[in-house]
Amino acid sequence: MKKTLLVALVTAAFLTACDGGGDGSGQPGTDRPDGEGPTASPLTSIDENLLITRAEAQEWLTEKDSYDPTYAGSETWKHYLASLETKLRSYGVVDIIQYAFGYDRWYTTEWPDKSGWSLLSDGVQVDVASYAINSGDTGVSGVTAPMVLYDMNLPAAQRPTKESLAGKIVVFKQQLYSSVASGSVGGYSSPSLGDYEFRSDEETFPAPGEKMPVEKDADYRNRQQLNNAAALGINVCQAGGAVAAVWVLDMSPLAAQGARQHSTPRIYDCPGVLVDRVAGAKVLADAAAGKMATVKLEGEIEKDSRTYQLVGFLPGRAYGTEKDQRVLLSTHTDGMSNVEDNGGLGIAAVIQYMSRVPQAQRPRTIMFFLDNRHFVPGAETGVPYDYFDDFEHAADKVVGGVALEHFGGMQFAENGNEYKATGLPAHTYAFTYPNPLAIEKAIQAVNDAGLRRGIVTAPTGNGYSGLYSKPGVHGLSQGFWFGGNFMSPLAENGHLPGWHVSGDWPSAGYQHWGPATGVRVDPEYFRINVKTALRLVQTLMTDDLTALAPDWGIVRANIDAFTDADFVAAGGAAAAKTTMLRSFDAIFANTKAGKYDLAAKDLPALRQQLANSVKAAAGKNALAALDAVIKLVGQGPNLPPA
Repeated sequence: MKKTLLVALVTAAFLTACDGGGDGSGQPGTDRPDGEGPTASPLTSIDENLLITRAEAQEWLTEKDSYDPTYAGSETWKHYLASLETKLRSYGVVDIIQYAFGYDRWYTTEWPDKSGWSLLSDGVQVDVASYAINSGDTGVSGVTAPMVLYDMNLPAAQRPTKESLAGKIVVFKQQLYSSVASGSVGGYSSPSLGDYEFRSDEETFPAPGEKMPVEKDADYRNRQQLNNAAALGINVCQAGGAVAAVWVLDMSPLAAQGARQHSTPRIYDCPGVLVDRVAGAKVLADAAAGKMATVKLEGEIEKDSRTYQLVGFLPGRAYGTEKDQRVLLSTHTDGMSNVEDNGGLGIAAVIQYMSRVPQAQRPRTIMFFLDNRHFVPGAETGVPYDYFDDFEHAADKVVGGVALEHFGGMQFAENGNEYKATGLPAHTYAFTYPNPLAIEKAIQAVNDAGLRRGIVTAPTGNGYSGLYSKPGVHGLSQGFWFGGNFMSPLAENGHLPGWHVSGDWPSAGYQHWGPATGVRVDPEYFRINVKTALRLVQTLMTDDLTALAPDWGIVRANIDAFTDADFVAAGGAAAAKTTMLRSFDAIFANTKAGKYDLAAKDLPALRQQLANSVKAAAGKNALAALDAVIKLVGQGPNLPPA
């Protein structure tokens, strides 16, 4: 049962919004472009005079470096959250809520302090790059046992049986990236990009489905190498009764230093360490010969480590009234690096900008949700606390949102054992739903912001599984929505419009490695990511949101996906499909133009044709979405409150 906000909030603070003014943030900085200033509204285009400066971004990111890693409940995380809250309060954020809970936090020493983890192979000290997250504790003396090689490059039937692992140190030889099949699109650890709606700097990308060479971009290799902590640590090492594990990564030394496995497993008992391919060569040879090793991992558990989700509001002109509407900004605050977990700074930069617009001119309220569960044991599902799930009216006034993650990252590549920046930004996804207008707005945001290496894509979002599948411009799958859970409140509370701006991160951010500012994360790239997200926030602040509803896209994507076999009369399938698509496009054009009377008049005929010409099972999703659209159009435009 959901709690009642009035009696269950852990912490709430109310700050009176400034009369007609925004923020208490002081004057914008002086590090601004020359010129006489903008003529357009700061709510419909970017006013550089209101935007975070490069110097501010440098300062924020440098401060963030001093906190990393920021795992939820740790002292560094607490400092980071305190800094974020101070910034947000100074911009006029009110009614701040700390939704607190406790969890069991596993931890050890962090790079460059390797005192908590080590490896002896056949009596020789081996450089350890990192540790296996949440994998237990050997004690200060470590554990000594014979090694057994578990080669992920072999077929499963040729690997050691679980029974043969008991009492051993299992050495996992990760699958070589060179042997990963090319052409697969869609999974979390896929070696290739999916299809898309739009890409900027097209010449810097391989074709969809083409395996990404590590010599161009290490994101895909790093994700593939660090993605099987649970599959091997829990299901093989612990299940087989091994006493410890060594992961030999197909990664160069610098790429592996401080590397962090993800998705995050629950706490288990098979203490492990990670080594790079150079240090790992001896370990693999020794393991093949069954030689002895000693693994040390001093892991500790802080019981009931206290942490919290942070929620607050930058008031719009109708805040505190029944008319108020809220645009949700969401991200996570926990992680290992200045690229991985700096989404909170991105949100602060967006709110800083909007706070410099007087409250009386802000059409909608901005609400933010800073989650803290991305790297807890078991990730978001590992703890039963979620602000939007636990409080009955948390999402009542939310009308759309933008998720922000991984801002400012630089692209890294690997040539042999040399790992360095390429001089390009890491690519940034602008994920969205298949609504044609939402796609159009995302492309516009990428172009307006000058986002280099931007990818606008519309894969199936969290909460929409099985409801649609929209191919990209090449007719291929648009792949995987990384971090789609940050959009879940929008999906679960009425199929609300939104976007997710996410820099890809594994080549620069899958490690605790620092200082990162100027090396792994660039202040100007950070600003451009902020501008991209800000343009989308501006759209949600000012536009008619009925036309941006995801259900429009679900209708069209389903009609477009119908095959001849889906129609009652296969002989007329092509003509019927063409007619329905033309009808939809005309209705949607009228909706975008604000001609709701015309859209309302024509929608029933489209529904009737779909119901009559398409088999019931095939048309189910399209009809459900069409019914939602008919209801939305009947309610009229969803414009900001007066």
